[in-house]
Amino acid sequence: MKLMVVEDEATSALIIKLLFNSMGYDIGKVAATGEEAVARGVNEKPDLICMDIQLAGKIDGIEAAEKIIACNKNTEILFLTAYSDDQTIARAKKLNPIAYLVKPFDINKLKKIIESITVK
Repeated sequence: MKLMVVEDEATSALIIKLLFNSMGYDIGKVAATGEEAVARGVNEKPDLICMDIQLAGKIDGIEAAEKIIACNKNTEILFLTAYSDDQTIARAKKLNPIAYLVKPFDINKLKKIIESITVK
């Protein structure tokens, strides 16, 4: 399974990257902007993107996810965000993400979600 992480906060990016590395996944460089996420998501066609919503750059994670999914219907989105307001959740849910985890998130819960995807 090809994973991609989109996170502009260095500490969160490192924690997620270390978790995936411990699970045997090499995610490469973490994308920090919505624009970088779209470019990489379209070109690399990951199976799963762990996407923050508030990102550096001009587009947020929801818009980036929309653009990626429009080009690659098989890419799943897992939102990891500090935003839990109704409007943001409603925008994100339109994309049918596999999960919407609010920071600070439970690492074990994230790990279980990733493991459940790999057995599909």
